Amino acid sequence: MNIIWNKVNELNTSIYLKNRLYLGVRILVNLIIGAFLWVAIGRFFLQGYMWLFCFMGYPAIFTGFYGGMIYLFNHEFA
Repeated sequence: MNIIWNKVNELNTSIYLKNRLYLGVRILVNLIIGAFLWVAIGRFFLQGYMWLFCFMGYPAIFTGFYGGMIYLFNHEFA
């Protein structure tokens, strides 16, 4: 989380844009991780593209969006 925030924080933009960009990048990273997990494990046991969407969507929402919101709420950034 800190690596993503440090890269976003280096940009010369407003704090609101940095927060939105941080959340977007976290969601995208977790979405890609979920897709790789499905490709590695799920396609052998849980076949079908609906499972792919589940493997991508749940991590993106819960760890990406909600985890990112909790991270931003618990830290002060100036």
